Amino acid sequence: MFDRWGGDENSQENPLIISMENDKDISAVFRESAESISQPNTPSGPANGKVNQLLVYTSGNSTSNLGHEIEYRFDWGDGNLSEWGPTTQNYKYAVVDTYLVKAQARCKAHNGITSNWSGGTAVQISGHNLIVSVDPDGSGIIKKNPDKLEYNHNEPVELIAMNNEGYLFDHWGGAISGHQSTNSIIMNDDKNVLAVFTLSPVDLDTSEISLLDSISVNKGENFELPLYITSLDSISIAQFVFEYDNTIIKFVSSRLGSNSDNLLISTVNLNLPFNPTSQFMNENLLIQIYGDITNYVHGVLQHVLTLTFQAVGNYGDSCKIIIDQNLEHTNLTSINAKMLPIFFKSDCKVTIKNISHIFTEDSDNQKISQFMLYQNYPNPFNPDTQITFNLPTPEIVNLTIYDMVGRKVRSLIFNQSMSAGGKTVRWDGMDVNLNPVSAGVYILAMKAGDFKKTIKMLYLK
Repeated sequence: MFDRWGGDENSQENPLIISMENDKDISAVFRESAESISQPNTPSGPANGKVNQLLVYTSGNSTSNLGHEIEYRFDWGDGNLSEWGPTTQNYKYAVVDTYLVKAQARCKAHNGITSNWSGGTAVQISGHNLIVSVDPDGSGIIKKNPDKLEYNHNEPVELIAMNNEGYLFDHWGGAISGHQSTNSIIMNDDKNVLAVFTLSPVDLDTSEISLLDSISVNKGENFELPLYITSLDSISIAQFVFEYDNTIIKFVSSRLGSNSDNLLISTVNLNLPFNPTSQFMNENLLIQIYGDITNYVHGVLQHVLTLTFQAVGNYGDSCKIIIDQNLEHTNLTSINAKMLPIFFKSDCKVTIKNISHIFTEDSDNQKISQFMLYQNYPNPFNPDTQITFNLPTPEIVNLTIYDMVGRKVRSLIFNQSMSAGGKTVRWDGMDVNLNPVSAGVYILAMKAGDFKKTIKMLYLK
């Protein structure tokens, strides 16, 4: 910009009028103007987004009065500024909130020359969703800590599975896994979590052992019996003797339950002398469990052991597996170790069958007034489960099993004309080729006339 005149004239007047009475030497003196940067546009970009979502914003239109090159930065509204750079930049928010995005420009050659901040663009950031559910419905709840509608990115959440009366927590599914009722998850995305509960075999008010009530198996087939235990006292060693007819069933193996890795087991065939008062042949099996049983089963029914037997008898044979109720169990919580009695629910009756599923009918059909498909029992199950349904009128019935991707696994009843009444059918966990199915969830679909219903069944290995 013009500063003053020099030489034969010394003035800041501009324009300057001079009188030429002789030769003149005049110079005009200029000085560099102070640089200024114009305010950039209000950033344009999305007004809504989610945590950890890449959001893109654009500003621009700033100029230097000296024509110098311009660069930009963004204030994201959460205490963070972008690096200086181009007119378009992106950002990921981590916390749920509403923010104001602004832009500023500066001279690229003279970094200290900056513009005023632009106007702001508001952006509403929502969080990750955590959807929790239980299976079966009504079996329990999942407590979330913190309990919020949406979560910040990478926010930790504690999950606690709480069973309703008559059910026990079994395992987690969906975005997490495991068998402990308390678990945690990091919210780095939307998550779905499932808590799976199982029916409690018995109502407990003391120490108790229980087996399944009854089971039907094919000749030559291996079958498994889960053993459940709970105690309101402190037990560190538990031992059980099982008595059965070894001409009908044969012991194969034993293994710990799915959530009892801290326990140890030993299995011994006692070869006790034949008891002439017993209805069984000479087969007595001693199972001993060692470890921190107290913390594992205290007041809660837990699956600690699975016994595997093989059906070696003939079709129609049946026998009971009886637990010796006179055996006592070692309690080491006092200075003087004492023996503690265990109370039992029932023995298990084993029947050998000649087909893969058994169909029975309820003789009292007058009480049935509506169609009904009940939840299978037991559920989860291994090796087989019982399915019960009601027909108020004679119908053509289809009972079909599918896997979770919709593939047909087995038809238990196919286009069969059935009379009114209560019906029961057993599924042995085999597919159409009589091969054992994989562990997992299966869909049972019933169609009887216009009546249609499905249930989920959980098969465990």
